[in-house]
Amino acid sequence: LSLHDALPICNVKWSYDMMKELKVVPYHLGNCSPLIVGDLLMICTSNGIDEEGKVPSPKAPSFIAVNKKTGKLAWQSNLPGAKIIEGQWSNPVVATVNGKQQVIFAGGDCVLYSFEPTKGELIWKCNCNPIPKKKEDREINPYIVATPVVAGDRLYVGLGIMPDHGATLSFSHFLCIDVTKKGDA
Repeated sequence: LSLHDALPICNVKWSYDMMKELKVVPYHLGNCSPLIVGDLLMICTSNGIDEEGKVPSPKAPSFIAVNKKTGKLAWQSNLPGAKIIEGQWSNPVVATVNGKQQVIFAGGDCVLYSFEPTKGELIWKCNCNPIPKKKEDREINPYIVATPVVAGDRLYVGLGIMPDHGATLSFSHFLCIDVTKKGDA
């Protein structure tokens, strides 16, 4: 049964198989809501870990831009590569800073990555993973599950773990980040 057979009332213009074309291995087959910026559709691929807790496809992209009219891949980023904690589910967000757009992707390594939307060039990144307060917390790293929200020149994001993780955190953080900077924070 193909996608076209399953949806006979829809007029599918194009489809893109990230697993086949990009060798993505999504964790729990989760995915984000797409974000449209101009003629590009931005999407998290949900590349993640396997049953043994390893990233089976570390070179596969975690974030891509696809031309919304043609379905052709415009650019891709494999950040964070093998550093994915579990998976990647957060929605990307667009911000206009000093008159220029940037697309912000919450990587599965608890790092926010900001890209120039048309070419995918990295503008800045910010490691959001807090330093564990207790020895037992060092085995459980929180990550970005929620969608970051941008208001003015500030980005707000909360950290946590997947609800059915089985472990609990004795701490977490809600962060406010200045999105006007460049480089690494």
